[in-house]
Amino acid sequence: METDYSSVQNQQFKISVKLSIKIEANIMKHEIWSLVGFVLFLMGFIAIILSMVGLDFLPLKPIDSMSKTAGFVCRVLMIFGGLSLLFINRTKQRG
Repeated sequence: METDYSSVQNQQFKISVKLSIKIEANIMKHEIWSLVGFVLFLMGFIAIILSMVGLDFLPLKPIDSMSKTAGFVCRVLMIFGGLSLLFINRTKQRG
């Protein structure tokens, strides 16, 4: 009795292609969130440095209109939030 191995190989190829597409989409999500985390960290860090010198970072000007303390807290939260996003997205997922 002869077995048709080409259909089995074709099915395995289709499964591997679907799996690789899912993996690439997952990697892309991690890269995007890592970029968001880096931008948050960078904006918060630059804003704190500029506020120490006495300058204002224009995109964060509305935060300073509330109060200086609220602005400082938001900047620190941006830094830690950005670092958290970077750490979470750059560590390998287990499971």
